[in-house]
Amino acid sequence: FKVLTLSSFYRVYKISLINHIKLSNKVIIKEPGFISMIEILSKAIKLNANIIEVPMMLYTKRRKDKSKMKVFKTILDYIRILLKAKI
Repeated sequence: FKVLTLSSFYRVYKISLINHIKLSNKVIIKEPGFISMIEILSKAIKLNANIIEVPMMLYTKRRKDKSKMKVFKTILDYIRILLKAKI
């Protein structure tokens, strides 16, 4: 699999994949906040889902406010969930 962006931008999932994730995991998403995006992505990867990314540019100079993401906590959460997912 080749995923370049873990938490930014948008993702679209087929309902059939969401249903497959639910059947395989009992819940679709249980993690709160930003980490939920990588949780569902890792579950899709484990199910050999076809993942397609469309490149997108993020213009940081156009940002109005600071990010709400707590970087250190998010990094630790990413490490935790990736180790748990074993992908």
